[in-house]
Amino acid sequence: MSSSFQTEEDVVKDCIKNENPTVERDFVITKAFLKQQSEGGENLYDHLSAILFKVINERPKNVMDHFEEFNLNVRKEKLRNANSLLVDTYVEPHTLKGAQTFLQCFKECFELPNENRISNRIYDFTHLQYFWSLAGYGYPRERVFSLACSLQMLQSNVIVLNCRYWGQVHGLKLNYYVAEVELSLDEITKRNECDQTNELWGTGINQKSYFVCNCLGDEWIELPKLTSTDIEMSRKIRKYFTGDLSSTIRSNPEFPGIEGNLLRAVIERITTETYVAPVGYYTADGGNASVNSNYISTESNELVDLSSWCLYRMKELPLCSESSSTSIPEWSIRRRNENFQKMSLVLIRSNTWPGAVSFCSDLEHDSLYIGWGVPYYNKAFVPPLPLTTSKEYDFSVKAINQGISDPAPDQQFPTQLISSTDDA
Repeated sequence: MSSSFQTEEDVVKDCIKNENPTVERDFVITKAFLKQQSEGGENLYDHLSAILFKVINERPKNVMDHFEEFNLNVRKEKLRNANSLLVDTYVEPHTLKGAQTFLQCFKECFELPNENRISNRIYDFTHLQYFWSLAGYGYPRERVFSLACSLQMLQSNVIVLNCRYWGQVHGLKLNYYVAEVELSLDEITKRNECDQTNELWGTGINQKSYFVCNCLGDEWIELPKLTSTDIEMSRKIRKYFTGDLSSTIRSNPEFPGIEGNLLRAVIERITTETYVAPVGYYTADGGNASVNSNYISTESNELVDLSSWCLYRMKELPLCSESSSTSIPEWSIRRRNENFQKMSLVLIRSNTWPGAVSFCSDLEHDSLYIGWGVPYYNKAFVPPLPLTTSKEYDFSVKAINQGISDPAPDQQFPTQLISSTDDA
């Protein structure tokens, strides 16, 4: 039985002998030409096939712009030893996740309706950053843009009536970006109907709500409701934050909550103890501090005096110029750019809470905190000692020996057993 099997070389020879031009003939001859091996044992046909296979699998947007890169990568893969342990493995950079989150945040921010895209709070934030940069506490422009987009996404939430940038709390692993939020009236009413505790939403220590995120562009997480017990216990401990809201707090005395509760308590303490403004700048309206429309700007020379400032989150409590128990002044005041009237401002800084600052420039005012969330102590912090243990029961060996006597034989052994022993 004759075999009709032909090798590839036989097919090429037959096509060359056949002088009639056909598509099949030209294809076979061209393929044979591309398969001619070079000195290194490679051929153009297999190389182009590998490039096309890589392009089809990865499907880049602009193939022609990256064709040379594909060509170089295919060459490197062929020259690499298959048995070598030095194989390049893709390691996702730590900045990739943040960049993807930023991209999604920017897209959502710019896809908002035109009437909701630019709010007064975002304008105030970017506008106030100019004065913070003059004071030496401003963020870089890239960070300002990222913060503005992130705050815009928080402002678009239906439960948020208004929001402002509160500051940043450093952590051992991750930092917290903090935003102060005023909830809508419907949301406050809804929460109070379901809440049975004494501290109601929208009043007292829960007048404002606070949202945090570890990375700009991430989803804002609301901190839990604050209680007076959390504030009281937070004053008795001194802890650095980790950056994880769900982490447990190991302290003495024991804190009744997780890190999210402690962070909320510390934020409230910083806000009430460091938010200062010129006297008369704010007016109390239903528990909220609103800007006084009749306020007349004070000269910067007068604002250098500490008596011109007050704690407006504590019913306008005037500041005291006396030193605290830590033997350092509680406040430091200085003027910036006093030679330029339009850019001059007065900066007041809290020494009790390092990182808490406020400024006033003509009719502009704002407060900010950037720190570790730990107050300053002149002396080393000493936690309270544990409670004294209860006394053990007082007894002695002599009392035990006197109170216990050897039992009689009839009490120690059964009667039947004693009688059987005597009979034996």
